[in-house]
Amino acid sequence: MDRTPSRPPVDPGATLVLEQVVSPVFGASCWIVGLRAGGPCVVVDPGARVSERVRDVVSRHGWEPVAVLATHGHLDHVADAAGLSAYYGVPVRLHADDAYRLDDPFGTIDRPGASGTLVAALAAAGLDPADYRAPHDVRTFGTSRSGTSRTGATRPGTAHRGAWRDEPLDLDLDLGLDLDPGFTAADRTGPRALAVRAVHAPGHTQGSTLYLLDDVDASRVGGARVGGARVDVALTGDVLFAGTIGRTDLPGGDPALMQRTLRDVLGHGGTPGAEIDGARAVLPGHGPTSTLAHERRTNPYLR
Repeated sequence: MDRTPSRPPVDPGATLVLEQVVSPVFGASCWIVGLRAGGPCVVVDPGARVSERVRDVVSRHGWEPVAVLATHGHLDHVADAAGLSAYYGVPVRLHADDAYRLDDPFGTIDRPGASGTLVAALAAAGLDPADYRAPHDVRTFGTSRSGTSRTGATRPGTAHRGAWRDEPLDLDLDLGLDLDPGFTAADRTGPRALAVRAVHAPGHTQGSTLYLLDDVDASRVGGARVGGARVDVALTGDVLFAGTIGRTDLPGGDPALMQRTLRDVLGHGGTPGAEIDGARAVLPGHGPTSTLAHERRTNPYLR
């Protein structure tokens, strides 16, 4: 836990507060977002060996976790999901097209014929497949367009090619959580409301998802280029990074779907009607933060 006294104070005007914990494995970012004065929070992408620091952050703010969210099912983003889900008694939530990965994240990350390159790297970081435990409470959103459920595992390479605007979810309004993949106005139910919007963005994996949150105090995020402390943010996972994008050559990746995501969701080439406003801060799964406007100007994959 970072107990440095110079940490910026929470902005009393912001609706949400965001904290970052970086995993020592592949430098994956875990994000914890909650109401500024206690109440509900969500933990997004808890990678390997972040649980203790996540619990410290949650305790310091007096938060009550209501869900563990995953932007996608790669191990460096979900290694600690089962432990935190069990500790807080909350579900792990992710898009249905990536749910199969939670059962065998080691076996669904490497390219066919790659001789275990990524698995070997994970082993070098001290992660053993024998130690992995899948979460017991997994609740998906969206419809799997690969004809799967968690028990009828989607196999890599079968990413759907249809429209990916997901159906509205059953909203957990009693928990103050609104996951709205239809990208409509978020439903706020009062002072304990925590509004999260999910946008399906396949390409890196079949079920890759962006999580959008509004009016966030991001001053406690190290190295942020976010245009101010109070911002609207997009947690982009491994879809969009500062200066580049996620790879599409791993199982379940699809270059054509990634191009559609970049064009129709993120605004490749300044596409009119792109779903996400350029002023929104980009908080990726690895590396420095940015803004979507900056990425549209400088990222070669969005120009």
